[in-house]
Amino acid sequence: MLRRIYSKLFVVILGANALLAFLMYVGLSWSFDREFREHLRRQELARLDSIAAELAEGYGRQGDWSWVADDPHRWADLLRRYLSPPRPNGGSTSLVAAAGGAQTNTQAAIDAPHGADTITFSPRLLLLDGKRQLLIGAAELVPRAVLRPIQWRDQVVGYLGYLPRDDLVEALDRMFAERQGLSFAILTAGMLVTAILLSAGIARWISRPVRQLAEGTRALTRGDYQVRTNVSGGDEFAQLAADFNSLGEALLNGRRARERWIVDISHELRTPLAVLRAEVEALQDGVRKPNADTLASLSQEVGKLSRLVEDLHTLSESDQGALDFKMTSMDLSRFVQEELENCQDMLADAGLSLQLALAPQTSIRGDPNRLSQLLDNLRQNTLRYTDAPGRLRVATRLQPGQVVLEWEDSAPSVPQQDLARLTVRLFRVDSSRSRASGGSGLGLSIAQAIVKAHGGQMTASTSLLGGLAWKIEFPAI
Repeated sequence: MLRRIYSKLFVVILGANALLAFLMYVGLSWSFDREFREHLRRQELARLDSIAAELAEGYGRQGDWSWVADDPHRWADLLRRYLSPPRPNGGSTSLVAAAGGAQTNTQAAIDAPHGADTITFSPRLLLLDGKRQLLIGAAELVPRAVLRPIQWRDQVVGYLGYLPRDDLVEALDRMFAERQGLSFAILTAGMLVTAILLSAGIARWISRPVRQLAEGTRALTRGDYQVRTNVSGGDEFAQLAADFNSLGEALLNGRRARERWIVDISHELRTPLAVLRAEVEALQDGVRKPNADTLASLSQEVGKLSRLVEDLHTLSESDQGALDFKMTSMDLSRFVQEELENCQDMLADAGLSLQLALAPQTSIRGDPNRLSQLLDNLRQNTLRYTDAPGRLRVATRLQPGQVVLEWEDSAPSVPQQDLARLTVRLFRVDSSRSRASGGSGLGLSIAQAIVKAHGGQMTASTSLLGGLAWKIEFPAI
């Protein structure tokens, strides 16, 4: 059973070449046989035309056919001269001269041995007069004979008939045909051998990248994401190999990201757990008394831990596409105004002034609860990192097919090279400052997940106010 692609390709290519060689052999043999028979027919006709021309000349001199019909020697001499091989001395006997009465050469011609062509032609040649009455030849051949008219002064005076020799090919002609057939057979055999070699080479050449990809795939299933294929060229195999290498790179990066993710999560959980453990041990050892301050500190650390776990759960649901969204038509500007009015006191306590520039009729489809979570994450990021006194500017505007939300705060800014990484999970520009301010590094990642779930796009840039600017685009309705 053929299981390997190499074997299948070899059989298919070899079979196609063998079929082509067979068809070529059959076609050449048929074509040669047809052309060879046509060549023999033309050769016969050329000889017969020469005989007919001399017969017409003799008829013109004698006025009838008695000179040849009553004298078989002259008929035999005519056939011998035109159908037999040339004599060594180049001599020939003129039928016209013989018709005048000279018979010296005629008797010699009768006594001379007949050539192969004469033997072949003589039984198949007929001579008929102008009324198609048989003069020379076998009467039973007349119905099957091909008649060539003999003309003298534009008048048909007789017919030279012959029987085609399809079934009487001479030994020499048959031998030539057999030799040609043998040559065709040898040529076909050579083509088959060449086809076998070419089929093996082509099958190996085509199957090589397939084998490399198969081996690479097995390596990926074993967890070896560093395996790469090296298939050169610009064909589909090379493109498939490039895609395979991209897949391996993506899997490797994903595994490294998961490893970093686990390390970062462990680190994030370790900090509040260490504080909780220290607080509990201090209470157990009697170093600290269970008063309101101690309970508040414990509650704060538990709150940080709860928020971190909740954020991780939210991102996990986002990765699985399991975040619950209840979409409804809403005016984004009105929603933003209501959300920010409720937190003006909080912004004022942090030393930040709020500036709103909201466009009318900014209709989108959104989940109010998730959008509230988005604004809260942006607000917490601004409160956590913006120096006081500072400014926060929030604006909405319309552009073709979109509603744009712009969120800008004042200094400090973020280095240009870090802007694209702000939504990476657990990424911090300054980890010590963010941890001191209570950030987990997940808020902006959650914000981006919410925006994507709404069919939008979220990009960071440097704010004209000196801080960070967010541009969030939602599909308009």
